[in-house]
Amino acid sequence: MKEKSYLIFDLGQSGGKVTIGYYNGKKIRLENLYKFDNDDVFAGGFLQWDILKLFGEVLTGIGKALSVNKDIQSLGIDSWGSDYSFIDKRGYLLGNPITNRDNRVKDTLNSFYKILSKKELFNLTGVQLSSSSSSSLMQLYSLIYLKSKIFSVAEKYLMIPDIINFFLTGYPVCEYTLMSFTQLVDQRKKEIIDYILNKYSIPKRVFPKMNFSGNILGNLKDDLSKMYGGRKIKVTTVAEHDTASAFTTIPFKERGKNCASIILGSWCVLGIEVNEPILTDEAFINGFANQGGVEGVIHFRKDFPGFIIADELRKSILNERCLDLSWDNIFMLVEKASPFEFFIDICDPIFSAPGKDMKSVFLNYFKESDQGLPENEQQIFRCIFEGMIFSFRSAMDVLQKIIGKKIDLIYIIGGGSRNKIINQWTANILKIPVWAEIQEATSIGNMLVQMKALKDLESVINERHIVNESFKFLEFYPENITEYEEAYNKYLSVIKRKEKACIKKL
Repeated sequence: MKEKSYLIFDLGQSGGKVTIGYYNGKKIRLENLYKFDNDDVFAGGFLQWDILKLFGEVLTGIGKALSVNKDIQSLGIDSWGSDYSFIDKRGYLLGNPITNRDNRVKDTLNSFYKILSKKELFNLTGVQLSSSSSSSLMQLYSLIYLKSKIFSVAEKYLMIPDIINFFLTGYPVCEYTLMSFTQLVDQRKKEIIDYILNKYSIPKRVFPKMNFSGNILGNLKDDLSKMYGGRKIKVTTVAEHDTASAFTTIPFKERGKNCASIILGSWCVLGIEVNEPILTDEAFINGFANQGGVEGVIHFRKDFPGFIIADELRKSILNERCLDLSWDNIFMLVEKASPFEFFIDICDPIFSAPGKDMKSVFLNYFKESDQGLPENEQQIFRCIFEGMIFSFRSAMDVLQKIIGKKIDLIYIIGGGSRNKIINQWTANILKIPVWAEIQEATSIGNMLVQMKALKDLESVINERHIVNESFKFLEFYPENITEYEEAYNKYLSVIKRKEKACIKKL
């Protein structure tokens, strides 16, 4: 067959990238085309996204792609979750989306959880978030709490990719994988929960039709099509939540094994694919959540801080003195540092608190947990990455207990998946093989769903073997298991000691 091409937009909170994906009937390949920055803007008392800049970058990306390949059939857009804006009856945008990092939610949380508790919301939606995150529901309620007048003129609620898709096609819809993580949706029935809307006094009329991934939304509007010589590019609804797109690439049921995955990046996500949301008390207590995926599957997941903690430490050190702290150099230092000298719980909120000097945070943590003080920064960097893999182990032990099955294989994907040190350490601590190195998992997932929308694939779930056939995985097998098991037990004892010290303070 003639090679087909698809245009992929992956929008992130710090930047976006444009990629062309190609499929020849057997394998897929990617051509990275264009990258751009995305920065929030503090204006009018709120931290906002410049959505028109993002839309402009999408238009630029379309133009650049067509200059390279005039046969592009379709495009799909994925992004982060939570953030949204409204359009009015005329289709005019009612302001930039406010970021989920804005402080407006912080002042309303006590009132928010008095209406429905964290456990009640989990039972209804399958979703819970870390203390540093805010859901769309929280943000919507903050508008009610602050007596905003926006609902008197708002016609439709749209999330980031859906805003841009509306600009491209004129069709307002909400895509399911994004909506599934808003704390508004019943993932069993796959519909918005009227009970939650009523409890928080949010009008249902502002929510457009929910669109499932793998559909053609429409062609570029005529005025936009004329900009590109009349090209009628199809705009598709992909798995628009970037995490859902990334999970889409993983052949969970390949080779007869029970597989799990870890998305390795600034934040890490460990998860499996299930057919129904898991809503047990054990899942809630241990911080797991559910997210909708393509073709009706559920991603049962737990989130952790990842490289973001090391990045904050890097910035803290660079504020003191000038050093070569590129990631390559950091991991050279990490390899030289003695293993398992210091231990941290990377999920401790102290490491996510904004505005603190991260080096001082670590030194205080070591002191409070009676670990002594490190001789140099490379020991701190090492304990961060060891803390990451210990968190993977803790979550994996709980996950296997919840599902009643042993996980046989881990896929590591995402921006950090080429880090051979973390990949090997993960295999060692989990005592199972690790397959890694799909850095572009989100873009690949985006493309697979476009292929389904255009009927170039019958089923994404059943044909993910294409990923294995198209990309080479690096394989890592467990080593030094006894040493890692002893270190993990020592880690657990240090964490318990730290918890007792915190209780005494209270």
